[in-house]
Amino acid sequence: MEGKKSASTVVRQCLDVRPGESVLVVTDEKRRSIGKKIYEESRKVSDKTIYVEINETGEHGAEPPIPVSKAMKNSDVIIAPTTYSLSHTRARKEACQNGSRVATMPGITEKMFLTTLRADYADIKNRCNLLFEMIKDTSTIAVKTPSGTDLKLEVNAEFWHTDTGVIKNKGDFGNLPAGEVDGSPVNANGKVVIDFLKSGDETIAPPGTEVEIKENKAVSIYKECKLSRAFKEIKNAENVAELGIGTNPEAELVGNILQDEKVLGTCHVAFGDSTSYGKDISSEIHWDAILEKPSIWFDDKKIMEKGVLKVET
Repeated sequence: MEGKKSASTVVRQCLDVRPGESVLVVTDEKRRSIGKKIYEESRKVSDKTIYVEINETGEHGAEPPIPVSKAMKNSDVIIAPTTYSLSHTRARKEACQNGSRVATMPGITEKMFLTTLRADYADIKNRCNLLFEMIKDTSTIAVKTPSGTDLKLEVNAEFWHTDTGVIKNKGDFGNLPAGEVDGSPVNANGKVVIDFLKSGDETIAPPGTEVEIKENKAVSIYKECKLSRAFKEIKNAENVAELGIGTNPEAELVGNILQDEKVLGTCHVAFGDSTSYGKDISSEIHWDAILEKPSIWFDDKKIMEKGVLKVET
């Protein structure tokens, strides 16, 4: 069966599913093929694997149905190849707090499943851990890009984590395909010029959209688009929720945020919900804007120059 190796990577290498564990595979009609492959592979390890298909939630960060939320909270392992992300939801957070190991795979395509997912996760883990250890001693991160981003963020490692693809301990959470170090800033000021922000085939903000940031909020946006409307209409949409740095050398920009945000040589700034980082700012959305070829400083140390990482394991 095509995809067997990728399904095995998810079930065995990434999540280390064990006999007798309760495993919940949550998917929807568009990702059914991938969900079924993961379900069949998990069944080989644990006969307590359950397959659940939900309607598309319609937005990244929107909550799943209440019965699914309850099932998530009572599962040892949750694997969620869905069209819209369950990563930044109360359901996912509460499941992890209850000890569940969770892998979300929002918007994953067959091509991504068969290729990028099979990266060397030991290599990715080492790169993520290196950057995270540096963040522990960092108080300010600066980001500049060729397109015009000039942003400074105050950071605290308490609100950061690594997305390595290795999700083996109780309460662990990550995206698959994996590869980023990400966190919620304490404060942010400056300018973000978006290089890419789409949800599926829908453009949320066109390339070149400029967003002015003051005191960790978007205070102005210079193009009419879905993002500008969200800032006006959705509570806390203007919150600067996240800065993430891609660490996966096998990932390429393909127009899918699940993979695009992991590309080594990019970073991303997200707007909206930040509760999954231990903050109390909730929103209906969590949208990641990709910044290409960034130069990044941890305090005074330049760790990336125009997309080239300057520190390695």
